[in-house]
Amino acid sequence: MRNFLFIILASFITTHAFAAEILIFSEKARKSDGIEDAIFKVNAEKGRAWVEFSTYEGDWEDDWYTEYRRKVKGLTFDIETEEIVFEKDGIKTVCATTSMSRSGRTRYIRKTGNCYFTDYVVKELLDDGFETEWTKVRKLFLVIK
Repeated sequence: MRNFLFIILASFITTHAFAAEILIFSEKARKSDGIEDAIFKVNAEKGRAWVEFSTYEGDWEDDWYTEYRRKVKGLTFDIETEEIVFEKDGIKTVCATTSMSRSGRTRYIRKTGNCYFTDYVVKELLDDGFETEWTKVRKLFLVIK
């Protein structure tokens, strides 16, 4: 129990060293689940950017994935520079650069290292208005340096 509390406290201390940590997704964790392939996607014509990811759940008989697409407030695609940019309080951070393939049909997205995804499971007290229950919740964050 002490180790668990230490890990929670250590993650709390380290996350505040960053400029921003944006919650993208949160759901009750299951036994064998995880978040996979969190990536940036863009609509270059409209200047839009978002995050796509999938959750995995499986057992010894079955595996299945659920795919998600989430808009992140402040995340856009800059048409002029072809960059995925996160802006908050007037401060812009370039999360990824993009370029077109020679054929012009595929857009490549390269992360800059200024932004990354992290997910973890925490215990939260859930209250449905009638009863309270401690449960494990999986969360996905976009971390901006």
